Amino acid sequence: MTQHDLIRKLILDLANGSSNSLVIIGSAGLGKTETAFEVLKGLNYKENEHFKYLANYITPRGFIELLREINKLKPPRILILDDIEQTLKNPQTISLLKGGLWEADGKRRIIWRTNREKIEFEFQGKVIIILNYINSQNPFVKSLIDRSSFYEIKLTNQEIGQLILERAKKPYEGISAPKREEIARYLFQVGNGSKKFSLRLLPIAFNYFKSSPHHWQQLISTRL
Repeated sequence: MTQHDLIRKLILDLANGSSNSLVIIGSAGLGKTETAFEVLKGLNYKENEHFKYLANYITPRGFIELLREINKLKPPRILILDDIEQTLKNPQTISLLKGGLWEADGKRRIIWRTNREKIEFEFQGKVIIILNYINSQNPFVKSLIDRSSFYEIKLTNQEIGQLILERAKKPYEGISAPKREEIARYLFQVGNGSKKFSLRLLPIAFNYFKSSPHHWQQLISTRL
């Protein structure tokens, strides 16, 4: 079983009700987000109908509204929080996330009280949190990992190269199969020793070839 297969299994377990949260950690460009979407869409779940995706900073007040929106979705009501390291620095957002994931007397309560408003409701969704790194100074991240399903993906450049070769077999915007393989093998060759080597380079390389078929190798080298 590959590391991506393990991630798929954990997402399936979450969707089937075995846990309320899953934390996936790994460097950018290892296919974490892509795998999550692949699994959910493979289950015939639709974005904004069965799950929502957030990949940018959100205020605490905005987060409350997002959690309310998740409650209105069809089961399994999944929220994917991607690349939210900055969001997890906000103590108010952390408090809301705790309330949404950790049960108190059998309920996961969202509580928001200010001079102007009082909001309280039970969160009924599930959360997948995708991070590029662990902030070891943040005690909430540690406790979150302790209370969630958790997987840290680590791929060698050799493993990334093999995945790139596999992905190059899929059609891509009119590029022939032999040319896709040639581009993937060139990527493997020149990127194997680079710290910037990742799965994200394959579509970039394909687009370089489409825009500049005689100079795509030089353009790829600028990304490594």
